[in-house]
Amino acid sequence: MPDHLTPSSLNDWLSLVARPTPVWAGGSVAALACAQGWALLEMVAGLAQKRQPAVDLGFQIALARQARSELMRLASADATAFRRVMEHPGPDTFLPATEVPLAIWQWAHEGLGVSAHPSISGYAPAHWDRELACQLFRTVEDSLRSLVSANLSHLHESDQDRIQDRVRRMEAEI
Repeated sequence: MPDHLTPSSLNDWLSLVARPTPVWAGGSVAALACAQGWALLEMVAGLAQKRQPAVDLGFQIALARQARSELMRLASADATAFRRVMEHPGPDTFLPATEVPLAIWQWAHEGLGVSAHPSISGYAPAHWDRELACQLFRTVEDSLRSLVSANLSHLHESDQDRIQDRVRRMEAEI
């Protein structure tokens, strides 16, 4: 499968990541892990909705679908951005290679917020599924916090400030 295409199966994803190349690695895996967390949240919300029809979780379910779709797009975007860094390292290529992981991190952060919804967090039959989703989100956040931080020194000062402001705003929401 060519590097520039989005894998169509889990086996294709794993094959791309397993190759001895630096592209289709950490950022793409973080996006896939985050998408899996959202899939679990969507499942838990759907089960909770079935159990308690009076509780409307339509927004959370729709957001989970949107997140999964966007995260799959971001996985490919991360591979493209990092490939460009490898070909032409510099502030202009490091900026997208920082912004894409930051967008993935934002989805993980949002997932933790959605997981705290009382009808989702209180749905006992799927407690462990929700907990696994939260673990995936926290792992993605921690990993991408480190990656974004490592990339900052490669950016123009104005871009560093903008990225750091986004990080501070996100962390203030915790």
